[in-house]
Amino acid sequence: MKKGVLSIVVAIIGFYCIYRFNVQLYHENLTITQQGTNSEIISDLSVFKKTYKIIVFSLGLLSLYFAIISFLKKHKIGLIGIILALTLLLSCVFPFLEYAVEAYLSDINFQ
Repeated sequence: MKKGVLSIVVAIIGFYCIYRFNVQLYHENLTITQQGTNSEIISDLSVFKKTYKIIVFSLGLLSLYFAIISFLKKHKIGLIGIILALTLLLSCVFPFLEYAVEAYLSDINFQ
């Protein structure tokens, strides 16, 4: 398998991990709001969030490494891998779910 294709596959796996974490976080938030605050669930979420960030950041760096190697070997697919890897690293660092939840809540408040 070429390194460019491998970098794209690793980035897609990283995006899937982000997706699964956000879905799980959404369901946990629903259970917390329905049952009230539970400190045990909140502490588990904070530990899982840190582990998730480390795993996804590592996948992003691995994808970036393979993409740069592919790009230096004059493969055009390496550029796509670099773009996907940088997007993965940015989405790992910045919590876009919080902005989406705030926008959703502001829509509910205005209606």
